[in-house]
Amino acid sequence: MIFWIFGIYVYFDQKKGIMESLKTSKNLVKGRWWRVLGYLILLILIYLALSIAISLIAFILTLPFNLMDGISFLQSDKPMTPTYFIASTIINSLGKLALSLIATPFGLIFFRNLYNDFKKSKK
Repeated sequence: MIFWIFGIYVYFDQKKGIMESLKTSKNLVKGRWWRVLGYLILLILIYLALSIAISLIAFILTLPFNLMDGISFLQSDKPMTPTYFIASTIINSLGKLALSLIATPFGLIFFRNLYNDFKKSKK
């Protein structure tokens, strides 16, 4: 899979067919496989760190709803209200959307720039 990471960039940049794009990508990565894998692992770790940070923020934002529902549940025999569920769902969904809007373009641009560097150095 690492060998074909630049296939989509070759496809659009050089207007080659799918199989030819994959072959060109493999030629670009050849001899640099570990470097590309290292960059990919680094991006995955950055994505995980951002995901954890956004999850913590979402937890902190939903904590008041959780505490209010928990206290009212302990003081009465009524079941917990759906307020916490709705609030946490909305906040978590917004967090995932924000993460996708940050991480996806960053990864695409990063690998596009790496592709351009590799393409220049192969010439």
